[in-house]
Amino acid sequence: MRDADSSGLLAGAAWAARQGDHYGLRLRGSLTAPITGDYTLFVAGDDNASLYLSSDHSRFHKQLIAWSHRWTAPTQWDKYSSQRSKTIRLQAGETYYIEALMKELTGGDHLSIGWSYEAPQSLQELAVGGTVTQTWSATDGGYALEVEGGDIWGTSDRFGFKYRTWTGDGEFVARVKSMNNPYGWAKVGVMLRASLDADSAQASMLRSGSNGMAFQRRVSVGAGSAHTGYGQTWEWVKLRRQGDQIKGYISQDGTNWVQVGKDTLSALPDTVYVGIAATDNVGANPVLANVGALSFQPLTASELIPASHLRSLVADANDLNDDGLPDDWAEQHGITVASGDSPLNQLGEYGDFDHDGISNFREYQLDTDPTRKEALMDGLSRERWETLSGTRITDLTHGGSRFLLQPDERKHVAQIHEFAHGDQYASRYRGTVTAPVSGEYTFWISGDDEAELWLADGSVEQEVEGVVSPMTNRYGKQKIAWIQDQRFGQDYTSDEDFDRFPSQQSRSVSLQAGQAYYIEVLHKENLGGDHVAVAWQVPGQGRELIPSSAFSSDVPEDDDTDDDNLPAAWEIQYGLNPDDNGLTDARDGQYGDWDGDGLTNFEECQLGTDPTVGDTDGDGLSDREERDYYGSDPLVSNQISSTLHTRVELEQFQDTSNAWSRDDEGALVCSDSRGVIEYQLIVAPGEEGLFEVMITGGASGSVRSTETLPLDILINQVSIGKLDLLSENGGSSSVQCLTPWLKAGSYTLAIHHVNYLAALRLRLDEVTVTRLGGIDSDSNGIADWMDAKFPRENRIVHLPLESATSPLCVEAATSAPTFASLSRLALDTQTGLFVQQPHVWQEGIDNGLFADVPLHVDGPTEIRVDFQHGAVSESRQVTWTATNMLEADGITIRKGDALKLTAWSGDAAEGSFTLSMNGQPLADQNGHLSYQSNSPLVLSFDTAGTVEFEASWRSADGNINLTSPFTVTVLEADFGGGIDLMAWNQRHWTIAGLGPDVLVQADSRLGWLETSAPGSSPREFDVNIYDPADYHVLARLPDGGGILARGEVRGMYIASVAETGDASLSAQYDDGTWLMRMSYVAENLPPNAVIRLRSYHQGTVFMNGGNVLDLTAEDFDENGVAIIFMEWANGTSQPKLCHYVDVLLVE
Repeated sequence: MRDADSSGLLAGAAWAARQGDHYGLRLRGSLTAPITGDYTLFVAGDDNASLYLSSDHSRFHKQLIAWSHRWTAPTQWDKYSSQRSKTIRLQAGETYYIEALMKELTGGDHLSIGWSYEAPQSLQELAVGGTVTQTWSATDGGYALEVEGGDIWGTSDRFGFKYRTWTGDGEFVARVKSMNNPYGWAKVGVMLRASLDADSAQASMLRSGSNGMAFQRRVSVGAGSAHTGYGQTWEWVKLRRQGDQIKGYISQDGTNWVQVGKDTLSALPDTVYVGIAATDNVGANPVLANVGALSFQPLTASELIPASHLRSLVADANDLNDDGLPDDWAEQHGITVASGDSPLNQLGEYGDFDHDGISNFREYQLDTDPTRKEALMDGLSRERWETLSGTRITDLTHGGSRFLLQPDERKHVAQIHEFAHGDQYASRYRGTVTAPVSGEYTFWISGDDEAELWLADGSVEQEVEGVVSPMTNRYGKQKIAWIQDQRFGQDYTSDEDFDRFPSQQSRSVSLQAGQAYYIEVLHKENLGGDHVAVAWQVPGQGRELIPSSAFSSDVPEDDDTDDDNLPAAWEIQYGLNPDDNGLTDARDGQYGDWDGDGLTNFEECQLGTDPTVGDTDGDGLSDREERDYYGSDPLVSNQISSTLHTRVELEQFQDTSNAWSRDDEGALVCSDSRGVIEYQLIVAPGEEGLFEVMITGGASGSVRSTETLPLDILINQVSIGKLDLLSENGGSSSVQCLTPWLKAGSYTLAIHHVNYLAALRLRLDEVTVTRLGGIDSDSNGIADWMDAKFPRENRIVHLPLESATSPLCVEAATSAPTFASLSRLALDTQTGLFVQQPHVWQEGIDNGLFADVPLHVDGPTEIRVDFQHGAVSESRQVTWTATNMLEADGITIRKGDALKLTAWSGDAAEGSFTLSMNGQPLADQNGHLSYQSNSPLVLSFDTAGTVEFEASWRSADGNINLTSPFTVTVLEADFGGGIDLMAWNQRHWTIAGLGPDVLVQADSRLGWLETSAPGSSPREFDVNIYDPADYHVLARLPDGGGILARGEVRGMYIASVAETGDASLSAQYDDGTWLMRMSYVAENLPPNAVIRLRSYHQGTVFMNGGNVLDLTAEDFDENGVAIIFMEWANGTSQPKLCHYVDVLLVE
């Protein structure tokens, strides 16, 4: 902080308006209290203003007590609640250091400090309305109360009241920390009354025994009572009186308030009675409660602080350089100007010498070392920018320079859960989150408007001097959850609604206990409701808001002085400005895109590409195309080539679900709003490869200025790309996607138009198929870039070289599941030769595959996995190992698994052993009770449960005898018939066939949350699905081992008239009756689903003569469309199609 341009004395606590633009102001001095009492201080300013007060005369004890990050009018004390301090007890005649800061940009400018105060008031006690037994015991800042009798309701009240008088407007706050032995409608909270009569007008914000929160009021003397409820129970309650209007609020933390209700009380006197009200609702037991944090405050200042109570600044002998820090403390830590060449922005009270995000003055007050980086625990850093319009995160990150400037507020907050701040602002939360246990975590985010969650979980790696290590600092952050409405573009949720959109839930994140991971949240609010929250699920626990104990504050990186999440060395290496976060040149900083290739500088940094060259490897493809489309390496020159393979003759289709016709331009136009058209695609021998399918076309029919035509491209009925074809004013555009590796043969290429809008028609101008190639250094017939791409997208997940059980659960992951195969080398009993015996894959979760493969008892089993029609292959030799029952206490396996059991001790499997199973001797098929240790006993376990063995081993020389118990735990799982649910709607699923020890995993495209307690059975889940498709969930052994069972989650969707846009008057009969027509679309509708339409306008009937019509899957054509007719008998008024829609599942 530099020296002031001018200084002088100010007569009073106000800086006059219209002094100029682009300047800052600081007022300092001391305040003397005229009486001992309770004071509330206020600040008003333009543009920004902050007010500090010390607990004594020392500047070093000052605390921020009030502020405004947006402009106010002069002496407008009540525009924002933050302008008002909390109640502060000051002593008469004592002096207190006071300081105010103001920053002016342009336009109006002013600063003023006001106060209101009163002598301390004790609360009085009264039984209002009759006999009430009450005891109020003073506690620290409140009362422990016991009240028996009465109620607050109806036309008069009877209750216990701890109260005082209050004159004028004000806010009255209490925290009901606990309620013991309460009846359901026992009530404790804050109350305002016009009088102490039983039938007085009153308003109360109350916590009830078991019915949540209640804003109750009687608007006039003797009137009945009104009630506005809130279902959850929160501790903090508040009433706000402004004239005759009373508002009731509740809060979880005393900071973020939610309005429950408001009302106007008739002829409310200026002086009222306010305090704590309590009643047991005439319950069997008295209500006991602890009430604290009592606060009675005015809404505005009663006056500008008079000059007579202010004194000019007195120099402090321990701050000779006037930098706001004690000289002895600064010298002790070596952060004085004389001690070095540190820049001015690192020195003084506002500096940050160690660059840890904590100012030197804050370090002094916290008694921390200002020369050593350290984080604040139990919370994280929150920055806020005011007066930022727009609802999108891109309005924040790409909306100009405002976000790149210093924030209006930087604060340490406990959690990422805040709401009701206001309008047109943005927040950023940064810090680290530490995992309490090792395992797989899931994160969620909710917000209004948009919000996104970033985490550096180590999935991004860096290589330094040949050593590769995971990045858990800010340079390794990845976006793992965000708010995106793919249906209607309304990107917001309700508070703590974590299941509205699929993007809100992160992928599974592997975290290590005790490791701190960088976390960041961006939140953008425009107008209306505002909130943001982040939750996680710790392994073995339920979903919860991330607690403050897991967080620590943001500590800036030493090599990122411009705070743009880009290392300075990297920026210098590529010619970017390490001191510009994008404020000066929008191409700089993490959100900039210097080369215009569609990748931000931050993405290029993580990718290792050159941010100033759109095609880093110079192969003719942009870095983004290589990463996002081709899946090739943008750092290796791939020389991807393309050769036209097929230009489809549009009218020579193989099959279609509806009629198509040529238009005047030669394009092919569908006659219906949705449907499928199929073409034959032939790959001749020698033409095997990867192909690109390009669709060129647009919209026909009744088109708007911009139409989006959703397409699903399929090869052999398997989707290879879900694409949106854009059509501007009916014009054409192109979309393309890549096929899997296609071997020689005939394929069916299908184009599925999955549109809902009835007036829209798909027009196909051209369909081409191009064969892709490139440099093939090893001459294996596969381009080098594909050789590198395929292993990344197709891999074996579980195929160990040894297994204790047979069959072995083999697992794989692939981008093309239907083009993967699995086989085992086995003896053909007819030919006596070993052949590859195929095994059928089952689809798992997230493009995963699994299969059970039996292992040979003697010798290894060769298992082969082929991906991409054999373009990628791998074989492994797997040995079925014997389980030595003397080496472990037991093993957990699946129902149907077999073990090779043995027992021995020493260096080799020598000697013999006997077994008892569940207390009975175990004999082989010949009745022998003894087994050779080198010839294990093969035993299959076909019943779930626990099997107790006792193994006794005798050495070959007979000198050693050992006995040991061994437990085999056999688990099974059953998801039953699966579950059907409507897309974008949650359904609860109780699964009786899942035991408490089974690990359950869900496809990431599902919303999936276990609601049952750990260790309980049956298992309970909340399930969401977001598209009309079938997905799976898996049950595994508890250690993440073999798959026990697979369950199905089947999504359906019904597009009503609101989405088809298809409602019309078809005809009018001679008697005046109108015939009306509408259409519905159903996708993936199960046979047991019933769509029930119920007309609610008298005179409107369906063609069955009634006002109820049931539709099933049979009522929809092959394109999923059903046409429905209704009749409106009242021909003299406007026809109405209005109806309710219910979807039922018939068991």
